[in-house]
Amino acid sequence: MASSNILSITLLLCFFRLSGADNTRDNKEGFEITPAKAWTPWKKEPPVGGAMPNLDQIRNLLQKYSPLVYFHPDEQYLPSSVSWFFNNGALLYSVAKPNSPTTVDPTGRALPQGGTNDGVYWLDLPSNEPGKEKVKAGELSTAEAYVHVKPALGGTATDIVYWLFYPFNGPGRVKVESYNITLGHIGEHVGDWEHLTLRISNVDGELMSMYFSQHSSGEWVEAMDLLLLY
Repeated sequence: MASSNILSITLLLCFFRLSGADNTRDNKEGFEITPAKAWTPWKKEPPVGGAMPNLDQIRNLLQKYSPLVYFHPDEQYLPSSVSWFFNNGALLYSVAKPNSPTTVDPTGRALPQGGTNDGVYWLDLPSNEPGKEKVKAGELSTAEAYVHVKPALGGTATDIVYWLFYPFNGPGRVKVESYNITLGHIGEHVGDWEHLTLRISNVDGELMSMYFSQHSSGEWVEAMDLLLLY
């Protein structure tokens, strides 16, 4: 289960929020992580020039490299915005008052602050069954990509990290031949962050590699091994 401490810290790190609401296809197929249409389109000249990109250059990089995210048609648990999760009954518990949860302000300002996951506070689903099932399913039309831009490789590259928030992560599954077997409640947890990272050269603004997260680990893939649709 995601600690409220971790949740609040993650929100502070992200200074772009790219909405998927206008890019939803059939509410389940997926959404495109793209910047606003008013942003300057990509230009041919190197956007960075050996230093960290400025805000306009970051927008150009997002315009060129922002990925498309697709979901399996049978996906049961979809992402949402963090504010949707808070607005739809997320509860904050504490060790001091485990039987007296409180609702969460939509902005998250009232969440406990700190840099460690000390287990003193935690977030959970609404207490009523209809509300619980609604939040578990997520709401793709509200989903946003929370984007964190940071230096990499000693400042010679820029990492653009896209975070997607899921109100609920379903149970683990085992695939046996053509059958998917659900492992009961094993692996279930409230509040799940999935992410992928684009690593951009600060010399010529070209994509170097991409990181795909998976569970508690992931894999870097070189740009030459990716299918780039631009």
